[in-house]
Amino acid sequence: MQAVFQSFQYLEAYFTTLIETLDLSISVIDENSNVVVWSQVAEQIFSLKAKELLGKPITNFFSAEMLAMLKTLQTGEAVYRKHHQPREDLFVVINTNPIRLNGKIIGAVATETDITSQVRLNQELYDATKKVHHLQQEMAKLKPSSDPFYEIKGKSKAITHIKNMISKLVSTKTTLLILGESGVGKELFARALHHIREEKGAPFVEINCGAIPPTLFESELFGYEKGAFSGADQKGKKG
Repeated sequence: MQAVFQSFQYLEAYFTTLIETLDLSISVIDENSNVVVWSQVAEQIFSLKAKELLGKPITNFFSAEMLAMLKTLQTGEAVYRKHHQPREDLFVVINTNPIRLNGKIIGAVATETDITSQVRLNQELYDATKKVHHLQQEMAKLKPSSDPFYEIKGKSKAITHIKNMISKLVSTKTTLLILGESGVGKELFARALHHIREEKGAPFVEINCGAIPPTLFESELFGYEKGAFSGADQKGKKG
């Protein structure tokens, strides 16, 4: 019996250290939805201490419809890298898994990464891009020249060659990939091609892909429908 108890103590020590070493919010509920694990990162993200939750139903602290872990407990369906909003002011990426013993679900575990700051920064970037685009449109109306290459300075052979290449693409709808080092003017040539090929007033949309977090890239670039994921804008969003 002493050996069994000692083995349990070893396992508990390993388990506790593992949970607190991982830089994730980790929470576990039993088959009755009572909290059995609430990591330090979970305390930081949700502003709830483990001593307040342990042994109590998770639904005492969060509404049932906002608990992806509870759904996993009830259905056995795991979740991987899902955008989730457990609170109105909190956005996370969540993974969940049911805990099974002899084929029976005896609990569920959830790991969450806080992406609230990325979501807010992304929205600020989107708003700033809209403002810049509006200003560019207003500036375009004041340009003294209708030359699509007006903003491109220089008359070297290389620049002239590229201008000629772009001019030849006027009658095509071929997708164009412009490569070059940072600062060489890729966006200016893309804008010139846009003005040459597209109808007057057609929007030119600039996106800094490097500033979009990987977890939000798909929804930001291609948009999403109403209710596409937890925390999605109720009106949906265009890509």
